[in-house]
Amino acid sequence: MNLTAEQIAKANKFPHEDVPIEEWSGSVRVTTITAGQRDEYEDSIYSQDGDGVKVNRQMFRAKLLVHALVTEEGKRLYKSPEQIAALAAKPVQKLYEVAQKLNGLGTAAQQEIEKNSPGEGESTSS
Repeated sequence: MNLTAEQIAKANKFPHEDVPIEEWSGSVRVTTITAGQRDEYEDSIYSQDGDGVKVNRQMFRAKLLVHALVTEEGKRLYKSPEQIAALAAKPVQKLYEVAQKLNGLGTAAQQEIEKNSPGEGESTSS
């Protein structure tokens, strides 16, 4: 059965994973992000000008996690710039890898961009 636009709008189940973080003595819920959140994330890390694509690596992982870390009710854990900076100061690689997996960001192309991107604010040519 094909869904209607109304049925899609009402759907609110987002695949997620509760990730145990032993050093924090608890678990953190990582969820899939919406199309709008993904656009916001990508806009915050990529830009293009006459010299090619630029990758802003400042708080790269935290920028994804602010969208993907949620409460059991699905509410974002981090919202303010201060909270995002605090998250960026934590060891979050395990959470980042789960967020990549859930959101289809762990592709070879994404990994290649991360591996070959210059430092923050520098550009690459296409």
